[in-house]
Amino acid sequence: MQVYIFNSGVDPAEFSEIDARIRAGIANLNTLESLEALRVDRLRSDAQEEKPYVIYPVPARDDVSFEQLIETATQYRDYFFTIFISDEISATHYKRLVQTGGAEWVPRHNAAQEIADVLWRKPGVATPTPSEGRKAAIATFMPSSGGGWEFHVGSGSRGAAENY
Repeated sequence: MQVYIFNSGVDPAEFSEIDARIRAGIANLNTLESLEALRVDRLRSDAQEEKPYVIYPVPARDDVSFEQLIETATQYRDYFFTIFISDEISATHYKRLVQTGGAEWVPRHNAAQEIADVLWRKPGVATPTPSEGRKAAIATFMPSSGGGWEFHVGSGSRGAAENY
């Protein structure tokens, strides 16, 4: 799994501190100079490779709008999965960010552990479709004439149920 960290304008001392905390848990963390460079690299690579992850600390400044983060997540979601690090955000903003399908948010104060959890869950990775050999089953509980219940399992076709 490829994991990058990108400095989007965070104070150098703060970025170094965040970088050191994250590197303690992620040995193969690479520094990324430009999101666009990674996008171009992904266009040239094998499309079957797992999407890389980009850790994106957000500057704690008033000039950074949440709309810019949504736009970034949407623009690059086909090329990599972005993990934004910032102070608290509203539930509405979080929902909009996650709905892009290309990003997650973690709080600045617990970023290292939260990032490890996100990487473990591997969001942004397509889940495999069920195999052709597997069939759906329908299970029902039906009342019986003796006052109890019967358990029926079937494939959905009429008359193909088994009683238990």
